[in-house]
Formats: sequence, C-alpha cells, structure tokens
Amino acid sequence: CFTTIALGSSADDDINQLLPEKSIGEGVLPRVLSRLVSERRQVKAQLARESDPTLRNQLDIRQTAIKLTANSLYGCLGFENSRFYAQSLAALVTMQGRDTLQRTVDLARDAFHAQVIYGDTDSLFVYTGLDDINMVRELGAKLKFEINRRYKTLSIEIDAIYAKMLLCKKKTYAALSVNPMRPGLQLEVKGLALVRHDWCDLSHQASENFLAEIFKENRPGNYPTADG
Repeated sequence: CFTTIALGSSADDDINQLLPEKSIGEGVLPRVLSRLVSERRQVKAQLARESDPTLRNQLDIRQTAIKLTANSLYGCLGFENSRFYAQSLAALVTMQGRDTLQRTVDLARDAFHAQVIYGDTDSLFVYTGLDDINMVRELGAKLKFEINRRYKTLSIEIDAIYAKMLLCKKKTYAALSVNPMRPGLQLEVKGLALVRHDWCDLSHQASENFLAEIFKENRPGNYPTADG
C-alpha cells in the first residue's frame, strides 16, 4: 500500500525490496480489500442457503459486483492513466500472487498427493481421485486449513465440489457441481458458447447437446444452470 511502502520516483524500483516490515501496521488498501472480501463472503453464504431462483440471481449479481470492485483496485495500480498508478506495486502484487499460487500447488501435490489440474490467478482446481464425497470434503478442509495457516492476510475458501469437469482452455470450462443445498448435479459453464448472449440459439443448442453427451448424466436441455 502507499501508506506502508516508500515508492521512489523511478519506475525501476526493486520490487523484491518493497515488502514492508512486519512491524508496520496494515495499510489502507489492504483494509479496504479485507472489508470487500468479508462482505462478499457474507453474500456468498446467503447465496448458498437461498433456494429461491430470483433471490439467488440477485445475490449472485451482488457478490460478482463486490468481486469486480475488489479486483479493480489492482487494475488501478497497473493502469498508467489512473490517479493511483504505481507500476512497482502492481508488479509486487503479481509476483506475490504467482509465488503463493506455486507454493499452494506444491503443497497440494507433495503433502496431500492431489493433482492440480488447473490454476487461474487466484484459484486452483484439484483432482482428488476420490469417489466418497465426505472424504473429498475432509481433504478440501485440511488443504484449506494448511494454506490459510501459512499466511497472515490471505484466506482461501472452497467454492465448489465437482463430480465431472470439462476443461477446454483458460477461463473456459463446464462442470457438474455437487451442492448439498440443492438436489442432483448442477451444470456450471464458463466461457463456452452456451453462456454467451452474442451467439445464436443454434450454438447454444449445440453446446447443450455436446455437454449432455460428454457428461452422460441427463438429456439435452434438462440441466439446471447456475442461475436457475
């Protein structure tokens, strides 16, 4: 944060030397982010308990808005026309994020013998190889605990458990999620033509058929989606 790191006038600041001393109190930006993360966690908890489709959609929009607001703080640091522009701070965030992500991958692989099949900025998809949902939850809880124990200001959560997943490329996948609050498996889609409003109905129908054929869980068009 600007309040905990003394930035020079040069863009060539050594980002490895920018981390503040542990004795320095928390800066303004981390406090703002902590508040946003806490608010989003509360909304997501409401979302998990809510069964009404309309209210679920409203809560999902709200948690997404909070997420985008939090993410924009980093974008402001890296955008040269922003009044909060600080290239070295943005680079430091990126470096710390990559280091944390790699350490988490190593922990899941070496300590828990789990296979990390996908990672994207601030999330990991871990293949456990287990069929027992209770064992999966237990493993996820232990991994979450070990990761959070290693960091003072970083906290991860388990977003979802998937029975099956199709990974196409970065930010593009489809999966059948297991939700104890809702019966059956729910189809979650990201980045595919199925959820793009600027694609024609034929592409949506074709995508539904392809996914139904791949997952072999239901007939085309019968999957409940994340928005009901």
